[in-house]
Amino acid sequence: SLSGASDYKVFMIDTEGGGGPVALSDNEYCCAIRPKVWKDRIVWYQYPDGRGRIFMHDLATGETGPVFESGADQWGVALWESRIAYFDSRSGGSMFDPMNSDVFVRDLGTMEETVVCDEPSIQCDQVDLFGDVVVWNDQRNDPRPNDPDDVNVDVYARNLLSGEERNLMPLAGPVNDLLPVPRVWGHRVFFFMMSAGQLEPHDDRPQGRRVRRLA
Repeated sequence: SLSGASDYKVFMIDTEGGGGPVALSDNEYCCAIRPKVWKDRIVWYQYPDGRGRIFMHDLATGETGPVFESGADQWGVALWESRIAYFDSRSGGSMFDPMNSDVFVRDLGTMEETVVCDEPSIQCDQVDLFGDVVVWNDQRNDPRPNDPDDVNVDVYARNLLSGEERNLMPLAGPVNDLLPVPRVWGHRVFFFMMSAGQLEPHDDRPQGRRVRRLA
């Protein structure tokens, strides 16, 4: 829960240089959570003034600040090389009530933004990025696709080069407060799943399997 999280900040400890934790997030903004790292760049999201924003600290320059400004909320950031993937509420709702959140990728060098998924349903909570592959939690197949009560959450993947989108593991029934939380590395996607009864009855794949191959 993010309630009472106003003092959350992003810290770094140098395991070779010694010393204590060093705060990377700015005290001006509250609730820094879920940092991701690529070399000298650390990204995370916060919600100053109640609106979700993606922030970045550059160890090379020492600079910290929002990656970009927007009238919508952004959250759930992932980082790979010079690109970030994130959720965005511009189609409806907010970080705390997503309703119709979408998935985007942005190049940190050019600031060019790419739509990954803008289905009229909730894409929310967890996104990951490896090279040209983006994976995320998706509720488009839920009986109530715009209701944050996660009844049917799938793991989707899209290849940014080919444009191919795939539903990697259709889930059915209550998720018992455990979203799949997909993570991608190479051609493999990892995620949480209940060990039995979560796959659809007609699905002939082994139940309890937690790794799906992209190819």
